[in-house]
Amino acid sequence: MFNTEIVGRMMKYDSDVYSRYRAEIWFDYTKKAMNEIKEGALLAVQNFSSTSDKIRYCILEITSVIPLHYGLDNDLSGYPGFLTEAAENIYRDWEEQEEEPLDDATKIRCLAIPTNFEIIIDKDQKVSIGIESNLPMVGAEAFLLDEELTNRILNYDIDKSGDVIEIGHLIRDENVKILLKVEELLRVHFGVFGFTGAGKSNLLSTLVRKILTESNLPVKIVIFDLMGEYSTLLVDLLVKLNNSMIVGIGEKTFVGSLISLMKADRSLPEYKDLLKKATIDVVNSSLYPKGLVSHKDLFKKAFFKILLSKKVKVWQSGDITVADFVRIHERTLFKGYLGKSEAVVKKLYEQLLKSTTPLDANNCQKLIQYIKDKYLSGGKLGSIALSNLELFVSELEKRYDELKEFGFSNENVIDQKKLIDILNNPDDKALVIFQSHDPDELRNLAYQIGMAIFEDRRRSGKIDPVVSFIFDEADEFIPQDAKDSYERSSEVVMHLARRGRKFGLGIGIATQRITYLNTNIMAQPHTYFVSKLPRKSDQERITDAFGISEDMFKQTFKFKKGCWLLVSYDAIGLEAVPLPIYVQNANDAVLEFLRTLQ
Repeated sequence: MFNTEIVGRMMKYDSDVYSRYRAEIWFDYTKKAMNEIKEGALLAVQNFSSTSDKIRYCILEITSVIPLHYGLDNDLSGYPGFLTEAAENIYRDWEEQEEEPLDDATKIRCLAIPTNFEIIIDKDQKVSIGIESNLPMVGAEAFLLDEELTNRILNYDIDKSGDVIEIGHLIRDENVKILLKVEELLRVHFGVFGFTGAGKSNLLSTLVRKILTESNLPVKIVIFDLMGEYSTLLVDLLVKLNNSMIVGIGEKTFVGSLISLMKADRSLPEYKDLLKKATIDVVNSSLYPKGLVSHKDLFKKAFFKILLSKKVKVWQSGDITVADFVRIHERTLFKGYLGKSEAVVKKLYEQLLKSTTPLDANNCQKLIQYIKDKYLSGGKLGSIALSNLELFVSELEKRYDELKEFGFSNENVIDQKKLIDILNNPDDKALVIFQSHDPDELRNLAYQIGMAIFEDRRRSGKIDPVVSFIFDEADEFIPQDAKDSYERSSEVVMHLARRGRKFGLGIGIATQRITYLNTNIMAQPHTYFVSKLPRKSDQERITDAFGISEDMFKQTFKFKKGCWLLVSYDAIGLEAVPLPIYVQNANDAVLEFLRTLQ
């Protein structure tokens, strides 16, 4: 239960706005102790609720570990010769104390925060876990918890037979596994925040992989892939999962040979050659993480299977109604000061808003002509209103051209109705990755899909299955002072964040530029994964949202790739207590799959 070989002493505690209090514990220095006492370790310190019948121990989490030698403080302003000699003596003291403390001048100073739990040991030595009932005693001994008890505390009240995934393990101990409750993670939103190179996409792909392979829930994951990197990071799921696909918004999203393949008749003799050519071009044009670049050739077989299975599709917006289209472009119509023309534009807007007519090529052409004849000629509108309406018509013409040139067979396309049917299917898991050559199109589509599924579930009263909309590079979807397509994507993300959980619709956001995000979004996720954030402004945003102290942030600066601070109100055993964890490298999972692919 306790490690009795390494015992510390509670020296003091101070009140803390983020964690209630912060304790300081000293251990005698030895090399062995320095290698056992790590950030994230749990300590037991007797508290004031203890009685003769029951001893109660507060459970604290170590957030900082610093070896101290009182022969030399931080003041290096003295004579250099004396300072150097003192440093040499200190070095010998560190080296000589392998397993036994020999010098009272050397200590290991630990800072720790409460987990809000306590261990209760009754007179029969029966151990139970409860909510912390009092403060720890200054002067009491501090014991490191063993693996078994640490596992019980960190995964408190989590049913391992339920819908949980093993997201990783404590950085300090790979035998202490950390469990995540899938539905709580997705339904009440999550965020991934780290500086460049921290491995946000790697973590996201590992998270998605574990959810779709380890959980029994028929979860649906929709990724808006701005950089086009998840087709490689999740290539194994795209091959194995029946309901998985990459969806391109427009032909320009994909290489020409792939478009030719998607338009070709499968029965033609040249189809096989087209398939081989498209596979090679997709492999060569895909974006790979640094760890997979040298393994490009291994992807050929996987992408061949993906293309052969028709898992790359083009988005067909043919089922969008006139009302849907005008909602998407509402701000184009009302931009700027319209003066007396506002009433005319508003009347047209309200008229179109009532139309449930599908905006196919024929109806699109009719609407263009109608607006040109009735509003763009005759000088009825002021200059700003006229310019707005011309922009609206140009969007209609752009759509008409796309519809007119659309030459894909039904099995190579997906539209809004098909997608909503997939997302509402109570039986199967699904992975949908949206990519586009035009970020504006991706943002507009996020708005269209998010609002459509929300309205569908609101009207029908559906609350399952859980759907998670993941926005990588989230600052490109929900920035501050959003305009145009940014405003639409920001609106739908905020709408889902505030109202989606009621209908089983969650969001996941990942970014390195937290300061650029809409400030209102930071309060919405209930689970955070945090890595290195050197900018003070970014740290402050996380602190305001989750109360992670400066001590906790300091340990992230030592993190290697794959290391994260995990903090959650709902999805893990400890509520709002940051845990330093290691998460499996997604590249390893991809390579293992590719090397065994038949």
